[in-house]
Amino acid sequence: FVNFFSRTVSSRSEYSPAIVGVYDRLDHVRRTVLSLARCELAESTDLFVLSDGPKEGDEKQISKVRRFLHDVRGFKSVTIIERSTNLGRIANNRNGIAEIIRKQQRAIIMEDDNVCAPQFLKFQNYWLERIKHHNTIVAACGYTAPSVVLRKANFSNVLLPRFSAWGYGIWDDRFQELLDTKIKKEHISLRADSAHIFMQYGRDLYSKFRSHFFGNIDALDIRMWYLQATRSYLTVHPKISLVKNIGYDGTGLHSMPSQKFDVQLELQTDYDHRSPAYRLSRSETYEFVKWFEDAANVWDDGVTDKFFAKIDDAGTKCFAIWGTDILTYLFLRDADDRGYTISHFINTWADEDSFFNGQKVLTPEEAMTKDISHIVVLSCKSVDQIISHAKHLGADFKFIYLNEDEFSDKKK
Repeated sequence: FVNFFSRTVSSRSEYSPAIVGVYDRLDHVRRTVLSLARCELAESTDLFVLSDGPKEGDEKQISKVRRFLHDVRGFKSVTIIERSTNLGRIANNRNGIAEIIRKQQRAIIMEDDNVCAPQFLKFQNYWLERIKHHNTIVAACGYTAPSVVLRKANFSNVLLPRFSAWGYGIWDDRFQELLDTKIKKEHISLRADSAHIFMQYGRDLYSKFRSHFFGNIDALDIRMWYLQATRSYLTVHPKISLVKNIGYDGTGLHSMPSQKFDVQLELQTDYDHRSPAYRLSRSETYEFVKWFEDAANVWDDGVTDKFFAKIDDAGTKCFAIWGTDILTYLFLRDADDRGYTISHFINTWADEDSFFNGQKVLTPEEAMTKDISHIVVLSCKSVDQIISHAKHLGADFKFIYLNEDEFSDKKK
């Protein structure tokens, strides 16, 4: 079920191979591959392309992508692995990467929308050799978030607690560790003994870890963030990004249009990829992580103001909150000086180990036994299910919430 098309296939090179997983986005694939071909060391690099098979109706577009790939030049070798059937992103990309990296021992992994700067391959190969036997530096990442704390600092490379899958180099043992990683239940609780993870590494991780734990998403970057948070792993990055993600244009699988992750590529010829990597101070780490928390807020600041207006219209200052996610953190942050009393936190999945903001999270059944009049529902997608669940239990709460269109008209 797989066709291999290779030109000048070589034995294991002294330089790391590059792997790109692709589907049907011809323009993105072209820009990604051509940027890689313009890199220094491209002529010494073996390129592997994992081309997933078409879903029904996508045959013509897949054919266009493959025709382009067959004309690619500028690398030491080009190997195109063409799937005859549609395996899906995980089976095509992840399984393909695992097979290649087992043979090559390490790899530079790109998504189909990762445009890179000319120094990218030199950065990757240099740092892969440096971190080969390192205990805590586990990958070299080409993308660097546009955090202010990094832009104003005086260094060329930096060690960070937040991995990026947009153009990263990794060794086979670390990649296998990623594949084997499972998020533990105790690390999706907000008890005092685990809450430090989210305070230190980013409160946005809470919802990501939960989604991964319950099988709603399966992403290698979430697995790596989990390892970084629980094992203090670091990744090395250029201060100014060597990779730009062009997929936030509405064509990506898990992304809506956004400019929050946009960066200017490091194009300066005097960039020193060999410069020692700087480790952030505690205060700098806090500022860096806060960028991810803010980026996870896909709503304008006006969303919390809309909630406040509805609470005021309801004429209450005391209420429970249903929902314990990043939106709840943002609500509490903005509501700090409004004189509200939050009597309880409620969530459908709550158990005896569930705590939020220092309070035990109630199940809906437990909330029925409390003296609760108003409930603010801090959710976008699940309002109808939450209210239906409460009514099924016979609840007579007064719910305060936003309709989905009240969120979406403020999205960036």
